[in-house]
Amino acid sequence: MRQRLSRQQQDVLAHLYRLYVDQAPGPFGVPWRTTGTRSGQASLSRALRRLETRGLVLRQNQVVGSPDSVAVDPDGVSRPGYKRTSRDQRHGRTTHVELTAAGIEVAKGLTTGPSEYVNRPAPVDTLPAADLLAD
Repeated sequence: MRQRLSRQQQDVLAHLYRLYVDQAPGPFGVPWRTTGTRSGQASLSRALRRLETRGLVLRQNQVVGSPDSVAVDPDGVSRPGYKRTSRDQRHGRTTHVELTAAGIEVAKGLTTGPSEYVNRPAPVDTLPAADLLAD
């Protein structure tokens, strides 16, 4: 049996899915930034990390990318760091979040009703995490 998502993980995933639906995500996904207290920011960061561990999201850093990856410029010059393609790659501070195919499927269930991953339907219009996420 799969482990259920915490309430905060459900809220974060539903919020990210709503951003994906409302705006076309860029190559790095949707922007991610937290505000509020340090403990609140740390809590959201842990929830996001746990969602990544489950394979539902992939944290990205648009500024420096992943030092483990190599990107090739249009001129053919290779340089370190760009978009992460695996959660096993290191990364810097999260600036964007990309929903995986599995994350999209679970998030759809969160916005339409209960699924095997959740222990309650998440109210999409009243997300407590939404006020902590800046545009």
